[in-house]
Amino acid sequence: MERGYVKLWRRTLDSGLLQHPTAWQVFGYLLMKTAARPFKRVVAGQSVEVPVGAVLTSRSSISSDLGITEKQVRGAMAILEKMEIVSITRASKYSMVFLVNWHRYQQVSPADGPA
Repeated sequence: MERGYVKLWRRTLDSGLLQHPTAWQVFGYLLMKTAARPFKRVVAGQSVEVPVGAVLTSRSSISSDLGITEKQVRGAMAILEKMEIVSITRASKYSMVFLVNWHRYQQVSPADGPA
């Protein structure tokens, strides 16, 4: 995974997300894990392309990484979907989580330099 930074917009303060601490935690995690460049990964014997602005993950991996229960992850993801912060495509062994508006908020301007 490429190291670097992500932008966190102050507009997030107005979104209501901070009133849901676990959803805020999962959002931050997803923001850091989101692909800045497309790549392929093999999952359950299948090659899966991960586009820019997406995270290939599962409830169990998020749970393990953050030290929260899968039930808490499921609830947080439901909140993020309802708030239209993420959209999720589910498969049997993984989920592809797309951060809505990733390109809009994470685009690189000439002053920012490379991502």
